[in-house]
Amino acid sequence: MGKAKKVALDGLLAAAAIALSMLDNVFAPVLPLGVKIGLANIAVMFALLLASPSSAFSITVLKSVFVLLTRGTTAFIMSFCGGILAFLAMFFLFKKKASLSMASIGGAVFHNTGQLLAAAAITQSIGTLFYFPVLLIAGILCGFFTAVVVKTIFPAMQKIKSSFSKEDKR
Repeated sequence: MGKAKKVALDGLLAAAAIALSMLDNVFAPVLPLGVKIGLANIAVMFALLLASPSSAFSITVLKSVFVLLTRGTTAFIMSFCGGILAFLAMFFLFKKKASLSMASIGGAVFHNTGQLLAAAAITQSIGTLFYFPVLLIAGILCGFFTAVVVKTIFPAMQKIKSSFSKEDKR
């Protein structure tokens, strides 16, 4: 895939991550405090599976910058800490040939862990860590859900990627 097409694919995935992040906010009022489905991580997983780790990392950082611009510094710190840990977890789990479900669940749990550690640092209180059991269960459930979504739409995403590659062969 040429450089311009790689940038275009990365741009599409970054836009999808931001849109999915906004969609995630719609569900926030019906979920426990601090719990989100993690829909934006779907784009990061696709980048890891179909593009490259550097693309997935860039999308992770861009998601956090979007949060900074729309929700402020504290939300950025939480997003960045959670996003980087989630990226690292999924990267290493995929590298170890873990299943999509395990990588997704690992990413969700580590995302929640990163955010919880950031919250503890920001509030300077270890009391926030008592929320870990709730976020652990939420991470497992939401990670499994996002894995199901990825498995469902993966064939369509492979077609999109192959259409980028086919144009290179012309």
